[in-house]
Amino acid sequence: MNYESKTIKLAVNDGKIFEGMLKLYEESLDDEEMVLIELLILGDTISFKHENFFLALQSLRQHLENKHIQVMCNGAALNVYPSTM
Repeated sequence: MNYESKTIKLAVNDGKIFEGMLKLYEESLDDEEMVLIELLILGDTISFKHENFFLALQSLRQHLENKHIQVMCNGAALNVYPSTM
């Protein structure tokens, strides 16, 4: 399965910054109607699938924020929403 990978920065509430590898799949492994994102951090893989990348990133952010980790990317800003175009 083809994917695009991006290195992203993450911040822990205590101020530490570290990198993770984000993999973006245009089709989920088990459902071609869904996209899949996987984040590889600290030897662990976290994955979410959704109808589009924005919603998948939103689910990932909520999961990480429960662990006091913030994603440091433009798509994680509070005022970013997908265009209706």
